[in-house]
Amino acid sequence: MSFIKSEINKWLYIFLIIVFSSKAVWAQNKADTEVDERQVLQFARMDLRQLINMSITSVSKKEEKYFDASAAVYVITNEDIRRSGATSVMDALRMAPGLEVANFSSNQWAISSRGFNEIFANKLLVLIDGRSIYSMVFSGVNWGNHDIMTEDIERIEIIRGPGASLWGANAVNGVINIITKSSQKTQDGFISGGVGNLERGFSTARYGGRLENGIAYRVFGKYTNKNGNKDIGGNDAFDDWEVARGGFRLDWDKSRRDSFTLQGDYYSGRLGFKTGDTLNTITPPTTLNSEIDNDIQGANILGRWTRSWENQSKSILQFYYDLEDRRPGSFNSIVNTFDIDLQHEFHWGDRNHIVMGGEVRTIADSFENSLTIQVLPDNRVYTNGSAFVQDTIDLTHSLSLTIGSKFEITAFTGFEIEPNARLSWAPNSKHRLWAAVSRAVNLPDRLDKGGRIRLNPIDAGNGTGIDVSIFPNPNEESEELLAYEAGYRVRPTYNLLFDFTAYYNKYDGLFDTNNGSLFVESDPAPAHLVLPVFANNNRESEIYGFEAATQWEPTDFWQLKGSFTWLNVNLFPNDDNAEDNDPDVQWNLRSFLDLPYDFEFDTMVYYVGALPNQEVPSYTRLDVRLGWRPDPSFEFSLAVQNIQDSQHPESERGKDVTLATSTEVPRSIYGKAKWLF
Repeated sequence: MSFIKSEINKWLYIFLIIVFSSKAVWAQNKADTEVDERQVLQFARMDLRQLINMSITSVSKKEEKYFDASAAVYVITNEDIRRSGATSVMDALRMAPGLEVANFSSNQWAISSRGFNEIFANKLLVLIDGRSIYSMVFSGVNWGNHDIMTEDIERIEIIRGPGASLWGANAVNGVINIITKSSQKTQDGFISGGVGNLERGFSTARYGGRLENGIAYRVFGKYTNKNGNKDIGGNDAFDDWEVARGGFRLDWDKSRRDSFTLQGDYYSGRLGFKTGDTLNTITPPTTLNSEIDNDIQGANILGRWTRSWENQSKSILQFYYDLEDRRPGSFNSIVNTFDIDLQHEFHWGDRNHIVMGGEVRTIADSFENSLTIQVLPDNRVYTNGSAFVQDTIDLTHSLSLTIGSKFEITAFTGFEIEPNARLSWAPNSKHRLWAAVSRAVNLPDRLDKGGRIRLNPIDAGNGTGIDVSIFPNPNEESEELLAYEAGYRVRPTYNLLFDFTAYYNKYDGLFDTNNGSLFVESDPAPAHLVLPVFANNNRESEIYGFEAATQWEPTDFWQLKGSFTWLNVNLFPNDDNAEDNDPDVQWNLRSFLDLPYDFEFDTMVYYVGALPNQEVPSYTRLDVRLGWRPDPSFEFSLAVQNIQDSQHPESERGKDVTLATSTEVPRSIYGKAKWLF
């Protein structure tokens, strides 16, 4: 606790020094260059016309209108996040069709797209401003490390379905790209804070200005302190957490052709959890509950240069460095990632729009192994390289074909190719039909290629336990997906939009395990039996489903948004239990209503189907938010989440392994205030 407080104080002092030392420079340039965020906030609500014309970049790595994208894409805007009452990116993702979001504990989330959801969902690639936060240690996202400032988010672009032809391996079932605002849009000072029964306290502070040479900047700090949940027995799960974060961003439009961005942040915190501790379970009792503080800290820096050329072509050079340091007590890891990416887009003749590029990523990791988890070797440096090319061909004025592929050389599986073909037809401005076929791969992680995980042991009843351990497969290959998709986007009237997608996914070489023969192990003492579990690529699957999203504006002061998801999972060899780990039906309906006297009344209803294999029943969640904005500079809100139920479970994935104790999500009530000055 003292470490957290010292880190918070340190970053608070740094923030205040930067703010006050830059005040004079900002005042000199304010009259000429200020972008007043009050004006932006005053017209923040996005109507359908603005949505369909919104520029997005994640689908094809170039700017295109949302309505024209030939993919199952969904956009969560900053205004959606604000009106939903979500206090984190993870909670905001519930709004998207096709995504499965389960709050496993107070500080752990299981988030996936189109099946295979678990704490470390390994088939969903997540980026922040193009920087990958997918972990190659456990194949997934450590969501608790990325409690970013939601007020600085411009939008979240969500692609359901493969994105590997552009984004590479692990973009199998989807891509989430969290895009933050340019510092040119976050001028002046901003503070916010709130408190509630679950949200014990959260606050953000930001200051933006301009330097004499026209560089726009912002500095920010955020602190979150969240209460813990109860486990399924009603006991304290010891999963409370607190994280402090601070950072900066610089944006410089040097000329009509050249623009630069430099940004970075640092975070430090503590994530509590209760786990089944196997360090001393060779002798009974074989399972002991332990409360462990997982100390986390990390830093990253990203730079981007964008150059526009005379012939409507564009080049983007980006680099980033990311440091992640996690110390749960029984298994410590430090992971350094270096990445450089170059892409170029240009027109070739009147019909071809080509995007191409290459990327090199080097990862250097180091582990302090324990009896519970071992990674071998305990430190390693490895590099993955890739190149891609994609061409969008205008066949007619209404029909286009996109073809391309990513080519990768990976340290774990060698050469990989991930092609993609998409056909798009727009008979007029109100209709867009598209179809696609794609291949994607999911790479093994460090634990898959060399390591050992001890699960909860079996009590043998003779004074010792049977050690159940997962052993790696050095020859493990990548998991493969061949995906077929089709979609239809239509705007029948000026105030109504529908978006439909159907898909069929065929997976080969999925990760599976088989039990070996018992053997005796003497280290650690005493001598005990070991039941080995070996990894392999022997499972196949087919998943098909349907997704729909809609937005309707009955009046200029009322918006209705909703989505529906249906999913069917089949695994081979047949395993009925394993097939019941994802909800077959999900839907949500959100209402954003502007009331007289500057009040806002927002309601959100979420339904998630049952998870029979995990004994998790279906649930319906109702969230309500009442906001008051007497002026664009001020906002006060009161939110109640999960209003109809005191608590409910969302996932029990991991209950038989030493990750954490499953918990139930409680009702949350909090108040929040914002001030822009």
